[in-house]
Amino acid sequence: MRVYALLALSLSLGACATASKVAKPTEMDERERRPDLGDFLGDVDPSRSTEAEGEKRFLLMGRLLVAGRSPSEVLTLARERGESDLSRAALLARSGDEAMALSIAKREGEAGLPMALGILAKQGRWDEAEALVEGGDNSDLRTSLRAWIAHEKGRNEEAISGLRSHLYAKGTDLDAYRVLIRIFMAQGKNRLARLACQGALRIAPQEADIHYLLGRVDAELGRNAGARRSFEAAIKFDPSHLGARTELARTGLAHLDYKTALEHMTVAYRLAPGDEEIALLTAVSLRANGACAEASTLLKDWTDRSQRAVFNLGVLYLRCLDDPKEALKLLQRYVEQAEPKQDHQVHLLLQEAQLLSETE
Repeated sequence: MRVYALLALSLSLGACATASKVAKPTEMDERERRPDLGDFLGDVDPSRSTEAEGEKRFLLMGRLLVAGRSPSEVLTLARERGESDLSRAALLARSGDEAMALSIAKREGEAGLPMALGILAKQGRWDEAEALVEGGDNSDLRTSLRAWIAHEKGRNEEAISGLRSHLYAKGTDLDAYRVLIRIFMAQGKNRLARLACQGALRIAPQEADIHYLLGRVDAELGRNAGARRSFEAAIKFDPSHLGARTELARTGLAHLDYKTALEHMTVAYRLAPGDEEIALLTAVSLRANGACAEASTLLKDWTDRSQRAVFNLGVLYLRCLDDPKEALKLLQRYVEQAEPKQDHQVHLLLQEAQLLSETE
């Protein structure tokens, strides 16, 4: 189910910790040191109704956002072209207006149930999610979502048993496979998760989210080359897959391939400008490419909503913008708000900023 695949990412993105510091970029030609966020979007034609051979069609919303249109432009075009209310809700959710998206999804009944549950899950509102799932007739979808809620409430045996019985009776239910894979991953049972991924791909070899989950599992198992292939396959079949793009960006940063990291995060940021993890990782990618001013602008938009943005902005002023006094203010603000433990690196950074401020 396309809508479920779109919102299921909210269950996984929250677990992605944005790195606060990246290795110093390699020296670049000065002309490449200030890449604009729009320079890495690639050549995408939003008017095409199908993608290249071997890739399945993905939502109009995703095509337009990847092509660089703003969320407000896409929303207007979606209305003009008769896109469903759920497409509008998905765009609102990715832009940060989760309250309105949730309201729309609830009005859509069974069709909006996965999106509503995804938003409630991201906010940790599991009792409301359970009431919503239990408030309708039984269906394959509700069976899968009920199992995920049982897992989140600590009833793993019940969740796995129910999913296995369901898959024995209806072995082609991809929603059930997705939930079973995620439960195995959460339990650290990565080999079982991998077997479940392989089973799902035998049924739907072009399902982007299953390729993404297989990549996550392979990464945990140390199969890094296989993980990368799986993430790239997810993007091949769905260029708007946020999870796959963020994982490839992290890999790029870890291997000092900063340009590739920024390419992926630029597209991800277009797709979900209201997601904190996406925004912070995009800022890290910009900084790694030497685009310190652009990273600063992006982080400033988040400082009233995110303590980590305050911390990252402080590091940026200290290490990239050469302004230790401003860095000191921001790092002190972070300590006051977050109350980090004594072994947190912010305390060493504060000392560094203090010393540099006194020598200016």
